[in-house]
Amino acid sequence: MSEILRAVETYRPQIKLVYFDLGGVVFNFSGGLPAMAKEMKVPEGDFVSVWRSYDDAICKGELTPQEFWRLANSHFNTHVELDFLSFWMDHFVPIGNTHESMREIHASGVELGILTNIYPGVYEHAVQRGIIPDLPYHAIVRSCDIGLVKPDPQIFRYAAEKSGFDPREVLLIDDRSENTEAANAAGWSSFQFSP
Repeated sequence: MSEILRAVETYRPQIKLVYFDLGGVVFNFSGGLPAMAKEMKVPEGDFVSVWRSYDDAICKGELTPQEFWRLANSHFNTHVELDFLSFWMDHFVPIGNTHESMREIHASGVELGILTNIYPGVYEHAVQRGIIPDLPYHAIVRSCDIGLVKPDPQIFRYAAEKSGFDPREVLLIDDRSENTEAANAAGWSSFQFSP
């Protein structure tokens, strides 16, 4: 039994919905950043630092991924042409154990949801490519649609309301401790996932 399934079993029967984070839980996205730094011929740490400074704005839908790429080129005084989203997603790797766990949870009658800090356009393409399991999600909350990112308490209130469940009936699976702690503060159960 996977760690995720054990976590769900720990909180039964009170849990009616399991919200899954995507990056770092459903798929690994870290390979794209070193590849982009290599394309630009800049040190990986420098590229990651610039990316981090814009990540929340992209996740909130305030900046498109391609606009970020133009800003990064300007920052490093480079002129590398590529479709940021396609290039980045070419380096996404599904986490198979999570996919299996999601299918088992759904088959057991517990509702599934997605609660993710994500860039515009990623979700749809990731489902099409099989990077995110194509399942009947009860609720999908994407940061880029609502202008809020985890761990902002407002996104947890929004996600609980969207689900229609009492916060005590919701479990978050996330790879970042600040997000699981914020979920707990909102009255949810949580499990910090490590692939």
